[in-house]
Amino acid sequence: MDHVVLGKLSEILQVINQIQSLNFRNQQLGKELEAIEAEQETLLSLVRQLEARCRAEVTHYGRSLSARSAGTAAS
Repeated sequence: MDHVVLGKLSEILQVINQIQSLNFRNQQLGKELEAIEAEQETLLSLVRQLEARCRAEVTHYGRSLSARSAGTAAS
């Protein structure tokens, strides 16, 4: 084989190696993205729970104030 053909084969092998490296990195990033999305779902769930608790506390506090106001007005 002459040097031109060997040079081209070497370039082709380098490109193949780069593609394999990029594919591997892409798979890693895909797994990392899945983990981040799962964590995001967990955090969103916690935020929703906190919002529900806050609404319940505000409702409870509002009812307490109304009851006190009604008791004060009746006095």
